[in-house]
Amino acid sequence: MFDVTKDLERRLAKNLEEAAQHFEVALKAKLNTSHQSEPGEAPGKDTGSLQDSITHVVDGDTAYIGSDDSSALPLEFGTSKMAARPFIRPTLQEEAEAIAKIMAK
Repeated sequence: MFDVTKDLERRLAKNLEEAAQHFEVALKAKLNTSHQSEPGEAPGKDTGSLQDSITHVVDGDTAYIGSDDSSALPLEFGTSKMAARPFIRPTLQEEAEAIAKIMAK
Protein backbone atom coordinates (compact mmCIF):
# COMPACT_ATOMS: atom_id res chain seq x y z
CA MET A 1 0.00 0.00 0.00
CA PHE A 2 1.19 3.50 -0.86
CA ASP A 3 1.76 5.73 2.18
CA VAL A 4 0.97 9.31 1.14
CA THR A 5 2.33 10.84 4.33
CA LYS A 6 5.71 9.12 4.04
CA ASP A 7 5.96 10.00 0.36
CA LEU A 8 5.16 13.65 1.13
CA GLU A 9 7.72 13.72 3.95
CA ARG A 10 10.35 12.20 1.65
CA ARG A 11 9.62 14.76 -1.09
CA LEU A 12 9.68 17.68 1.35
CA ALA A 13 13.01 16.50 2.80
CA LYS A 14 14.46 16.23 -0.71
CA ASN A 15 13.16 19.68 -1.64
CA LEU A 16 14.46 21.21 1.60
CA GLU A 17 17.93 19.82 0.90
CA GLU A 18 17.78 21.15 -2.66
CA ALA A 19 16.61 24.58 -1.47
CA ALA A 20 19.38 24.75 1.14
CA GLN A 21 21.98 23.82 -1.49
CA HIS A 22 20.56 26.47 -3.82
CA PHE A 23 20.84 29.15 -1.14
CA GLU A 24 24.37 28.06 -0.19
CA VAL A 25 25.49 28.35 -3.82
CA ALA A 26 23.82 31.76 -4.14
CA LEU A 27 25.54 33.03 -0.98
CA LYS A 28 28.93 31.87 -2.21
CA ALA A 29 28.30 33.56 -5.56
CA LYS A 30 27.35 36.79 -3.78
CA LEU A 31 30.76 36.72 -2.05
CA ASN A 32 32.71 35.99 -5.23
CA THR A 33 33.52 39.58 -6.16
CA SER A 34 36.97 41.07 -5.85
CA HIS A 35 35.96 44.69 -5.26
CA GLN A 36 36.31 46.63 -2.04
CA SER A 37 32.80 46.78 -0.65
CA GLU A 38 31.01 49.95 0.32
CA PRO A 39 28.65 50.09 3.31
CA GLY A 40 25.41 48.35 2.37
CA GLU A 41 27.08 46.19 -0.31
CA ALA A 42 28.00 42.54 0.04
CA PRO A 43 31.59 42.13 1.17
CA GLY A 44 34.17 41.57 -1.53
CA LYS A 45 36.28 38.45 -1.66
CA ASP A 46 39.60 39.02 0.09
CA THR A 47 41.04 35.73 1.28
CA GLY A 48 38.02 33.61 0.38
CA SER A 49 37.70 32.30 3.93
CA LEU A 50 34.19 33.71 4.41
CA GLN A 51 33.04 32.29 1.08
CA ASP A 52 34.63 28.91 1.88
CA SER A 53 32.93 28.81 5.29
CA ILE A 54 29.39 29.02 3.91
CA THR A 55 27.64 25.70 4.41
CA HIS A 56 24.26 24.18 5.17
CA VAL A 57 22.83 21.47 7.37
CA VAL A 58 19.34 20.02 7.16
CA ASP A 59 17.97 18.72 10.46
CA GLY A 60 14.51 17.26 10.13
CA ASP A 61 12.24 19.95 8.74
CA THR A 62 14.73 22.79 9.28
CA ALA A 63 17.64 23.95 7.13
CA TYR A 64 20.50 25.95 8.61
CA ILE A 65 22.60 27.92 6.15
CA GLY A 66 25.39 30.14 7.30
CA SER A 67 28.99 30.50 8.32
CA ASP A 68 31.15 29.86 11.34
CA ASP A 69 33.65 32.50 10.16
CA SER A 70 34.08 35.13 12.86
CA SER A 71 33.69 37.93 10.30
CA ALA A 72 30.24 36.84 9.09
CA LEU A 73 28.05 38.46 11.77
CA PRO A 74 29.97 41.76 11.96
CA LEU A 75 29.82 42.03 8.17
CA GLU A 76 26.11 41.17 8.01
CA PHE A 77 25.01 43.52 10.79
CA GLY A 78 27.88 45.98 11.18
CA THR A 79 29.59 47.09 14.37
CA SER A 80 30.03 50.34 16.21
CA LYS A 81 33.11 50.94 14.03
CA MET A 82 31.97 49.52 10.68
CA ALA A 83 28.80 49.85 8.64
CA ALA A 84 27.04 46.63 7.70
CA ARG A 85 27.88 44.83 4.49
CA PRO A 86 24.91 42.47 4.41
CA PHE A 87 25.02 39.42 2.20
CA ILE A 88 22.75 36.82 3.82
CA ARG A 89 19.49 38.78 4.03
CA PRO A 90 19.75 40.37 0.56
CA THR A 91 20.57 37.01 -1.00
CA LEU A 92 17.58 35.42 0.73
CA GLN A 93 15.33 38.17 -0.66
CA GLU A 94 16.78 37.74 -4.14
CA GLU A 95 16.42 33.95 -4.04
CA ALA A 96 13.06 33.74 -2.22
CA GLU A 97 11.05 33.00 -5.35
CA ALA A 98 13.48 30.32 -6.56
CA ILE A 99 13.54 28.72 -3.10
CA ALA A 100 9.73 28.75 -2.94
CA LYS A 101 9.56 27.04 -6.33
CA ILE A 102 11.99 24.36 -5.19
CA MET A 103 9.96 23.72 -2.03
CA ALA A 104 6.68 23.61 -3.97
CA LYS A 105 7.81 20.81 -6.31
